[in-house]
Amino acid sequence: MNLNPRTLTQTPPGVEEKPAAIGITIAAFVALYALNGVVNAVDSIPVVSGGLELVGLFVSAWFVYRYLIFQPDRQELKQNLGEFVDKVTGSRK
Repeated sequence: MNLNPRTLTQTPPGVEEKPAAIGITIAAFVALYALNGVVNAVDSIPVVSGGLELVGLFVSAWFVYRYLIFQPDRQELKQNLGEFVDKVTGSRK
């Protein structure tokens, strides 16, 4: 897959089932709106929002310790990210 910005702005080839594609797009926006409401409701609970912030801090600290401090771990992270990008874009080396 070519990720050139010029090719990304071109219109994709024709979609055979346009009503289904429009319906899926609308459903995705409705789901995002509902999910936003749920997240805001959970965030308004004082104990839960503080707990989630604490969990986020611990996960961030673990990630830095696991992947960013030592050179071999950074190479492993680079390799894992490269493999993930290859899977997403469909290109195999």
